[in-house]
Amino acid sequence: MLRAAARALGGAGLTIGVLCTVVALATDYTWVAEPFANGRLLVAIALAPVALLLMVGRSYLRGLIAVAIGLWHAAPLMLLESQAADAHPVPADPIPVTVAALNLLADNADADAVVAWLAGTDADVIVLHEVTPTWARALARPELAPWPNRLVEALPGATGIALLSRTPLATGEVVEIGTNGPPFVDATVGVGGCGVRVLGVHTFPPVSRAMLGVRQRVYDAVAERAGRGPAPVAVGDWNATLYSSANAAFEAETGLVDVARRVGRRGTWLPLLGPLALDLDRAFVPTSWAVESVAVGPNVGSDHLPVLYRLQVPRAACVPLPSAPDPAAPG
Repeated sequence: MLRAAARALGGAGLTIGVLCTVVALATDYTWVAEPFANGRLLVAIALAPVALLLMVGRSYLRGLIAVAIGLWHAAPLMLLESQAADAHPVPADPIPVTVAALNLLADNADADAVVAWLAGTDADVIVLHEVTPTWARALARPELAPWPNRLVEALPGATGIALLSRTPLATGEVVEIGTNGPPFVDATVGVGGCGVRVLGVHTFPPVSRAMLGVRQRVYDAVAERAGRGPAPVAVGDWNATLYSSANAAFEAETGLVDVARRVGRRGTWLPLLGPLALDLDRAFVPTSWAVESVAVGPNVGSDHLPVLYRLQVPRAACVPLPSAPDPAAPG
């Protein structure tokens, strides 16, 4: 009886796993495939107990099939972790730059937790998503006074964005995509005498054909913008895991590299998933930059966890900053 039940449950699980796999492989044909592709890690993990049930039920061939499919789903993650374990050279004369990023969640009511975490960081730059007018007021709290230099586009819903900096912005612009997608920010900040270009990005989740199209338009617009000037760090909520082909295409087009390739995967959505949280929040940096660490913060009431990126920028890669006016010069 026990073996029969295990065999039946395992068989049902394997059928679901195979269907999820087939759909995930169809990204070139239907938008429905993208959410399944994003969740391939969850499929890999779910197939482990399925394989165990089939083995208990003495359905060894199907058990091996479940193991094989699970390993296929897990392989990109294992390869990524292998790459991250490789030693990466530290640039000569590096400038340390720390960037904090968080999708606030438009209807998150725990502003105290968000402000406390932000204020407790040593971030040079903060990038925030889903900035509503209510959140814009929360960001004006005195705890965040150390970041007085700001670009803020506060909008109803999930499309608002903000960039906060400890030091003045050498350049700064909120880039509007119009009806084609949410805006993003493009700013150059001075950190330790080094001009660092930061693109703050938020895309839509690929939960419909239209929203997948919007996500791709944001990727395209950010890639085009990144190619216009000095190489930036592009950071934010991309709504795409390491399994999404959108990230590889973005890397190929811009020459930037996903920081996950340097330090490994970091899960940020949903916090209640714990170690199984999906890696939707990520940063892309120039290949000459070093990634010292990527730390995921605590649950602050959002459906995303905050992330703190510690980067090292080669002084040779610094963006030229405008010269301060000479006070002795005639006016």
